Amino acid sequence: MGNFLKHFKISTKLNMIMLSILIIFAFVVGFVVQQQVTEGVKGAAAEKAANDLELANYMLNYYYPGDWDLRDGALYKGNEVMNEDFEIADKIGETTGGLVTIFQENMPITTNLLINDERAISSEATGTTVEVVLENGENLYGEANILGTDMQTAYMPLRTSSGEVVGMLFIGASQEFINETIASIMGVVSIVLGLIIIFAVAIIFLYSRNMAKRLNRVNNALESAGHGDFTAEITDKSGDEIGSLTTSYNRMKDNLKDLIQQVAETSHHVASSAEQLTASALETRAATDTITESIQKVAVGSEQQLENTKTTSDVVINISSGIDQMATHIEEVNRTSTNLSTKASDGSNVIDKTVQQMNTIQMRTTSTAKLVEELGNKSNRIGEIVSLITSVAEQTNLLALNAAIEAARAGEHGKGFAVVADEVRKLAEQSGDSALQITEMIKEIQQDIEESVKAMGDGRLAVEEGIQYVGEAGSSFKNISSSVESVSTQLEEVTKSVRDMTTNTTAMVQSIESIKDSTEEAAGYTQNVASSAEEQNASMEEITASSQTLSKMAEDLQAAIKNFKL
Repeated sequence: MGNFLKHFKISTKLNMIMLSILIIFAFVVGFVVQQQVTEGVKGAAAEKAANDLELANYMLNYYYPGDWDLRDGALYKGNEVMNEDFEIADKIGETTGGLVTIFQENMPITTNLLINDERAISSEATGTTVEVVLENGENLYGEANILGTDMQTAYMPLRTSSGEVVGMLFIGASQEFINETIASIMGVVSIVLGLIIIFAVAIIFLYSRNMAKRLNRVNNALESAGHGDFTAEITDKSGDEIGSLTTSYNRMKDNLKDLIQQVAETSHHVASSAEQLTASALETRAATDTITESIQKVAVGSEQQLENTKTTSDVVINISSGIDQMATHIEEVNRTSTNLSTKASDGSNVIDKTVQQMNTIQMRTTSTAKLVEELGNKSNRIGEIVSLITSVAEQTNLLALNAAIEAARAGEHGKGFAVVADEVRKLAEQSGDSALQITEMIKEIQQDIEESVKAMGDGRLAVEEGIQYVGEAGSSFKNISSSVESVSTQLEEVTKSVRDMTTNTTAMVQSIESIKDSTEEAAGYTQNVASSAEEQNASMEEITASSQTLSKMAEDLQAAIKNFKL
């Protein structure tokens, strides 16, 4: 039945259901009316039979005064013999319009019932009739079929003056008038029910057609909404379910309109933020490339400085060895003064070269310090850019949260928006996490840079001190050269000077070793900075790819929103 009805419209279903109910109601009412009428008419027929019985008894007493009695095998009423007195039976029958039979005990002795034109006085009464009327002396009322005709029957016992029951008086009222009455009443009832059904069907048809029109308006609006067109307006001022449905649709349309506008604005902001994030990532990437290039230059300079420092150390060690030899052979100074002068000249030249090399180391150390300071400034710039990325990620995450809330309010229609908002939120969180990682890297780089600057400063001071010592050594060599002629007289002074030179060269060797260690440490720091810059560059590439994906998703969302007509 459900499969049969599901293919019909609601108005058709309603008409069929109401028509079925009306037909069932008509049948039930007709059946109940028939039963009630039948019972009422039969009751009236039974009452008529009882009244006819009293009327027959009255007529017998009127025409034949006296008591009932049995004499000589015959039944008397007063002085008249009732056996085969068909005249009185016919009179009573004409008056009552029914059958009349008088029984002597259980045998009929007169009647107006004819069978084949003969009086039916040959069939005796039996069963309940005899028991109730003759034996118990009570009236008996009931129904019987006599010669194919349904009759209402009534029996009265005939008593003598002493109260003895000597016979029965039978009255039969035909039920044809009952059937006629029932048919007449049912005809009227059928006409009334038919008119009621026609009137009800007309009302139901008009109501269902009106309801179908209202439902069609709602259906057309919902169908248009299914295709993204929310421009349809529905007006229904009734307070029933369809009116409530119309109100709910209009409310849903307004809410969806607001939601779609908010999503459109949000997607526009997301697209703008993604573009800004992409631009910032590209700028950061360019800055990182610059830092990487600078660090590589610093690394090359550090390696060169390290080689120069090693060379200087070897030279100073040679100087120290020469001074030791001078101290050892001080006693031969007088004999080898000419040789000493030559060596002093060579030593002076070496000292000049040493001074030049130390100046070169000082210049390169200063240049390295400037590069490291520039690296620190660029790291600070990267930190500012990362802060901007973090701020953009937080704004994007907030916008994604708002979009998810609005999508949840939209229910089933907002699931697609909720998925997009969740993806935007995830990308924003990834951007924020990457920004935090970059911030930590920059802090480490800045710390390393500070240590590098400090080490460079120490190295520069050591180089300046070395230059001073080498200058003093040069002065000593000049003094030696100028005092060669008087070396004999000034031997003790020369010996003292040589000892001072030994002390100074030892300090110089230590300073050069310190510069070498600082240079090696600075080279290691530059390698760390270069690695961090490469990692930051990779992170910037990931951020750029994520922001481009976010921008693409925002554009797709804007394209999807354009399909809605508001």
